[in-house]
Amino acid sequence: MPSKTRSAPSYLLHRGTGQARVRIDGKDHYLGRFGSPESRERYQDLISDWLLKRDDLSGCSLTVDDLALLYMEHAARYYRKGGRPTSEVHCTRLALRHAVTTHGRTRLRQFSPRKLKQVRQVMIDAGYVRSSVNLHVGRIKRMFRWAVENEYCPVEVYPALCAVMGLREGRSEAKESQPVCPVDHDTVMKTIPCLPTPVQAMVRLQWLTGARPGEICDLRPCDITTGNKGVWIYRPESHKAQHHRKERRIYIGPQGQEILQPFLERASDEYFSPLLNPNWHATRYAGRNAKAQ
Repeated sequence: MPSKTRSAPSYLLHRGTGQARVRIDGKDHYLGRFGSPESRERYQDLISDWLLKRDDLSGCSLTVDDLALLYMEHAARYYRKGGRPTSEVHCTRLALRHAVTTHGRTRLRQFSPRKLKQVRQVMIDAGYVRSSVNLHVGRIKRMFRWAVENEYCPVEVYPALCAVMGLREGRSEAKESQPVCPVDHDTVMKTIPCLPTPVQAMVRLQWLTGARPGEICDLRPCDITTGNKGVWIYRPESHKAQHHRKERRIYIGPQGQEILQPFLERASDEYFSPLLNPNWHATRYAGRNAKAQ
């Protein structure tokens, strides 16, 4: 006879020591201070190992809670750029939190479009704007697509969830987000004199080129091609569409070149933003100490 299935062991408090613990197959594992990020991470690692060792990863016994643990482990590896996790990891965790809170004990084969809409309603009631609700629901659907791909979930579950359409403007209870408008030119010009000298140059260059703030911060002399018929080309080392194998080019005209000219005298791998340069903090505080003496 098949063994009796059960959900993942719980994250618990050991009152005598104040530590978090989890009991797996009759053995207690102590995880560190209860509620700390380190203990939560250790708990997820142990549960992931426990799930992978089980023989019933066919979707017959896995719950939404179990799947969320497995998927977050995948997301932490998949959503990375430059060796660091992207913001999508945090956004995915937020989306799955609502699914786990609402239907964490639900078996994957029983997670239906109606249950997904219940999770969506929880987000609406929590005050999420319509666009964020749609994005989070999409992340939950992606988790189930990944589960089907890796045979953790019955194949028919994901197509059924795809039948849940996104919320339309003016046709749902979700509130609308306020439009993000550009800062007007006069406000920018009045603000620039109040900024540190390097930041003044960064703001002026961004205004002239239309580059993203992160692209201006990451700009280095080695990323700029000069002498191209009076127009310089900046190719960011990392950019938003990099994973699509697309090249990003930012063209810099005479006014931008004048701003960048002093910067090009730096080391070729030194960033435009002083906050990204490892020696900037040491130089800054050394100057403060000299004034104090």
